[in-house]
Amino acid sequence: MKKLSLLLILVLMISGCASSQTSYVHPEIPSVYYEIFVASYYDSNGDGMGDLDGVREKLPYIQETLGISNVWFMPVMPSPSYHKYDVTDYKAIDPQYGDLESMKNLLTAMESRSMTLILDLVLNHTSIEHPWFTQAVAAKQTNTCDSNKYCEYYNFSDTWQTGYREYAPGIWYESVFSEHMPDLNLDSLEVRREISDIVTYWLDMGVKGFRLDATSHYYADDVARNNEFLDWLNTEVKTHTKDAYIVAEAWIPNAIVTDMYASNIDSFFNFGLSQANGMIAKSVKKGDGQSLAQFVAEYNQAIKVNNENALDAPFLSNHDQGRSATYFNDVDQQKMAASLYLMMPGNPFVYYGEEIGMKGSGVDENKRLPMVWSQKETTGQTKAPQNADYTVPFDSSVADQEKDKASLLNHYAHAIKIRNKYPQLVTSSPTAVTSSAALYVMRHDDITVIHNLSQELQTLPGSYSILDTIQGSAKASSDGLQIEGMSSIIVRDK
Repeated sequence: MKKLSLLLILVLMISGCASSQTSYVHPEIPSVYYEIFVASYYDSNGDGMGDLDGVREKLPYIQETLGISNVWFMPVMPSPSYHKYDVTDYKAIDPQYGDLESMKNLLTAMESRSMTLILDLVLNHTSIEHPWFTQAVAAKQTNTCDSNKYCEYYNFSDTWQTGYREYAPGIWYESVFSEHMPDLNLDSLEVRREISDIVTYWLDMGVKGFRLDATSHYYADDVARNNEFLDWLNTEVKTHTKDAYIVAEAWIPNAIVTDMYASNIDSFFNFGLSQANGMIAKSVKKGDGQSLAQFVAEYNQAIKVNNENALDAPFLSNHDQGRSATYFNDVDQQKMAASLYLMMPGNPFVYYGEEIGMKGSGVDENKRLPMVWSQKETTGQTKAPQNADYTVPFDSSVADQEKDKASLLNHYAHAIKIRNKYPQLVTSSPTAVTSSAALYVMRHDDITVIHNLSQELQTLPGSYSILDTIQGSAKASSDGLQIEGMSSIIVRDK
């Protein structure tokens, strides 16, 4: 009898482990991306700084717990700043994060899991400490630019101009963002050769694409010139790696972003959806699903006019914005917001910590606080960026929420698992279906995504089969589909 009991316990343990391991649904077309600020993610060596080895340790969490197969790193190249958006060497890893061997080990581990990594590529400017710039200004000061190619790498002037700063008497350099970030001269053929060499270097290593920073600033909001450069860069990347993915930041009105899709870049972040004043937050708070569905459908139609292969990139917040948990009233609104953008067309982006409702606003450092893995254990915990001053307490963690079936983390995991089952959400042209104001109803070929943003039951006329319930509940009746308040489902016409 004891042997039988032990055997039964062993079988239950094995089946339990198998269930956990097979819960992840690998998507036919991976489309969800996870943004990581490496310094604040996971510390593998106890120095208080997140690192590449730490991310490698957390790949099971990203893929198996969350269900995400694609990662975007904020800059990891050497830089004098904590955020590393002022690069000093485009072909190296900042020593705080590891080295090239650490990167290769991470990429090998990701490849074994069929995961991909895209790197933040900052091309609008470099660090003032970059050897290109130090050699250029040295040549300017000694009047030897005729024999120094680096003088053409940047934009210099003998007098003041808008966007220029004085380096030394009679030497002004373009530096729109900061005195520590001189702007590159992207018209220079030498600079373009350098950039081509840089992207080839990382693609050869196994990186699968790039996030491009500040693309509307390349040529001071000149759409035509920005598009020309982006089209050139896209060709360079895709010629080397056909299936590489490029997503660009252009923090400008969506009406202008649609024009930038003519550059053939795969995706631009949809800032019209994000932040406290974006369409997602407004719609959730007003209970207005129909306006949001129309916005999403019309925007996706507009970007495909300029690029038939365009993919939207919806998100709630990122490293430059106050975290979304700070402007939603409660966890129910956070769950609805997650359900909305994770079921939108294109490639949704999740900012690390968003899945557990981390908070942060004010100075940029507050938006990049350490990932909270546990409230009890300190293993892997990183230190906050030096100037962070956010004092609002956060009393949850990954460990806490993994145990709670009703947690925000488990809601994210559930929603992403469902999304991973439907390639139509990436490949189809979405069509908004007119219904009651509270309902977001979007048809994607043979499936329809429905969210009820109100607290009240809503009825959608028609005959449907419910394929998946993301949250809440719904049932078919003789009157149509009965959708409970704050519910999200995927259906198919009967």
